[in-house]
Amino acid sequence: MPPAPLPGPFEGEAPTADQERAVAELQAAAPPVRDDVALALAYNGVTEASLNEQVALPAPQVGDVAPFNVLNIDSNFNVSIEARLQHASEHAYFWFDTTLPAPASAALEEAAAAFDAIYERNVGNFGEETRPGIDGDERLHILNAAPGAICDQAAACGLLGYFSSSDALPRLVNEYSNERDMFVMNGEYFSTATYIHVLAHEFRHTIEDNYDPSDADWEVEGSAMLAEELAGYPFSPIDRGNAFLE
Repeated sequence: MPPAPLPGPFEGEAPTADQERAVAELQAAAPPVRDDVALALAYNGVTEASLNEQVALPAPQVGDVAPFNVLNIDSNFNVSIEARLQHASEHAYFWFDTTLPAPASAALEEAAAAFDAIYERNVGNFGEETRPGIDGDERLHILNAAPGAICDQAAACGLLGYFSSSDALPRLVNEYSNERDMFVMNGEYFSTATYIHVLAHEFRHTIEDNYDPSDADWEVEGSAMLAEELAGYPFSPIDRGNAFLE
């Protein structure tokens, strides 16, 4: 006897009224967006008055050294580093971990010009980031960290960069905040083609946070990859596939 035919993809019993009602209720029950400021006000003793005391910082000058907190993605702990401001472009400050070799002036100029062009394209395609930032500055801060700070094994660190919305919160709300609108780059990749790709990628995350900080991961990462393409830094299909599989 031949086997019974398999049911088609849309065959089966019709859902009951209770099942349809349950689906509708689940679809309508969207969880609230996480609000760290509201949580701090409600549970951590933070007051509106203390939050309103936040004052704009003076613009940093090239050569300044400042402390930063970065996330080690292996240990999931924050690490304190010092970074020196090596360059200021029209749209960004370029900070470098003081344990890294000082970048060459020509490479700095090239990266800064590339980012300023990326900035204009990304803003034109996706909208603006929060401006001014929590520090009152119109420029973004790009922190180039040593791979040994963001990974346990510097030689095996595959993290190219990351954006954390916590850095734009007051320290009263998040003690590890850098109180700057910023993102972190793996400084080991500075002066490479990959570095420029990642600038476009991480800046798109910065913009996203201004519009929909709770969007689905597939959209967040997919739109960041699209930002690279639209900024003029496409990957080949094979490279995209390999990056996805890794």
